[in-house]
Amino acid sequence: MPCRRLRCRPCLLWAAWRRGLALADARPERFLTLTLVGEDWATVRARMFRLRHHVVQEVGSVEWCWSVEPNPRGTGHHVHAFQRGVFVPQARLSELARREGMGFRCDIRRWQANAGAEAYGLKGVGYGLKGLAGVAAGEVYLAENGGRLTHQSRGFFAGGVRAAEARGVAAARGAGDLREWQLVKVSDLAAATGCAGAGSLDAARTSREPF
Repeated sequence: MPCRRLRCRPCLLWAAWRRGLALADARPERFLTLTLVGEDWATVRARMFRLRHHVVQEVGSVEWCWSVEPNPRGTGHHVHAFQRGVFVPQARLSELARREGMGFRCDIRRWQANAGAEAYGLKGVGYGLKGLAGVAAGEVYLAENGGRLTHQSRGFFAGGVRAAEARGVAAARGAGDLREWQLVKVSDLAAATGCAGAGSLDAARTSREPF
């Protein structure tokens, strides 16, 4: 059996695949980007906690799921978030974010059901969840995110994240929509990282699932 540790590259991809499908199952309504959120995980976590507290106080129920990424030019970090619930005006969100010490620029866009939350949500693990971005990509992603794949409010995933993952996997299997993972050579990954479940992971070659 796979070791299922996020520090194991093959198992990280497996977990990211499931979490991406859970994002699609959650049917987010909007996609948010927050800029200059902080230079370390403790700062980002505290700012995001306070920001949601103030947003909920102002507009009501807001559920979201977010993750941190470094800016491509090395100028800090930004947060991507999928959001569902009451709409927050962009100008107001920008003001609240700035009050917490983040950048004044933020972006809110409507998210279409077919836009591919499962493909974009955790792109830092292995870009777009479509292939491999090197072992270092997963290590950096986890370091930036406090060792977790995503950070979600309690009500974002109906029934909890594991239930959402299970529904997402079932839906993907039913639709035959597992094609994005055909490029993942699981046996090569397992050999490179020493995953104890290398033998069982090799079944991906025929199942067309990552693990």
